Amino acid sequence: MGMNISMADVQSLLGDEKLMDELVKQVLDDPDAMDDLAGSIADELSDIIEDDPRLTGKLLGAAMKDPSLKRRIIKKLVDDLG
Repeated sequence: MGMNISMADVQSLLGDEKLMDELVKQVLDDPDAMDDLAGSIADELSDIIEDDPRLTGKLLGAAMKDPSLKRRIIKKLVDDLG
């Protein structure tokens, strides 16, 4: 189209509450968009957990109490040895 659109023009759309509300609604109604959002949040949380000894300790403490973890560890060891 040959239009020159500035970043300020685009950023001004962020101040349009009706537009933002409609965007949020559309994202919440779109399973693929929600999967992408969940993936992005999970990636960020994973980085935080990895770098936070308190959270890592809490996660490991809870996981160690779960009998299925021990079965998974044994299976992984057997797979690695086999």
